[in-house]
Amino acid sequence: CRVPRSYQSNPALGRWVTTQRKQYRLLKEGKPSTMNAYRKAALSELGFVWILRKKSVEDKMPWDYRFRQLVDYKAMNGDCNVPQRYPE
Repeated sequence: CRVPRSYQSNPALGRWVTTQRKQYRLLKEGKPSTMNAYRKAALSELGFVWILRKKSVEDKMPWDYRFRQLVDYKAMNGDCNVPQRYPE
């Protein structure tokens, strides 16, 4: 089950699913949560997807590679203030 937060066909369901993911995260962090073992098991059995974020190719780049790019950027620009949409 991969219901997105902004589910057009049923916005209330999208909000509810988002809340379940948030409560699960709080539970994992040891914080107060309405998520319990029964709810977690029921949702998991249904095939509930707890984390929707897909890792991009950029996320999978080795740390050292990105660090080297930052070093090169600083050498060219004199700072580490890389714009969010900086072309490679």
